[in-house]
Amino acid sequence: MIIRTLKKLFLPKTEKSLQFDTVTHFNLKFIQQLYAFCDTENIAARARKDYLHEQDNFIYGSILPHTLCQLLQALPLPANFIFFDLGSGDGKTLITVALNFTCKKIIGIERLPALCSIAQMQLVRARNRFKLLQDEQRVAQLAKIRVNEADIRDTDIACADVVFINATCFSYALWLEVVKNLSSLNPLTYIIVTSKQLPLTQFQLIQEGLKPMSWGFVTVRIYQKLENYDIHHEKFSN
Repeated sequence: MIIRTLKKLFLPKTEKSLQFDTVTHFNLKFIQQLYAFCDTENIAARARKDYLHEQDNFIYGSILPHTLCQLLQALPLPANFIFFDLGSGDGKTLITVALNFTCKKIIGIERLPALCSIAQMQLVRARNRFKLLQDEQRVAQLAKIRVNEADIRDTDIACADVVFINATCFSYALWLEVVKNLSSLNPLTYIIVTSKQLPLTQFQLIQEGLKPMSWGFVTVRIYQKLENYDIHHEKFSN
């Protein structure tokens, strides 16, 4: 009862009444079943012990697939866009985007090897499932996913059209470095970020609101890279 009440309080009416089409419903159900027995949180908790000085940066949480679909469907995305997930974890976000949107590339950047392994395993499972169903279209969509074991601070993301960052647990120091890397993005690129803020001298805030995640409700902001900005007068907060 309490959870239902909270959802009524925090979810805008447009989201509460939003209906996905049959194809999206099928895809979301498939993703739910694919990850039903995936113990990502505990695996991530054990893996981040190897990074004692920055463990909090690796606390695991994920955006819900239906939340991501709602956010992306509200944007005027270019055809065959390039999607980056900085801190892609177990790959659920990547598979969600691949099955529900028309992309040229879907690239996940994840530093923890254990989570990269889960993402690769889940991608193989998904592709094999659709091969059995002789669903060539979904197999082709999933083939556009790449999972890279790398540091999000120095990964080349300049080609991105959309960047998603679940930054809720990022330290201020890490966030400063991520923002610096985001400066390389092309004008009009969309950035979807949880909890944190971007400098308004460089990015325009176009949407903001509470959204449900795997751990509860959190503020999600959508920015777009400005065409012109003064790099000498940037201000941002965590």
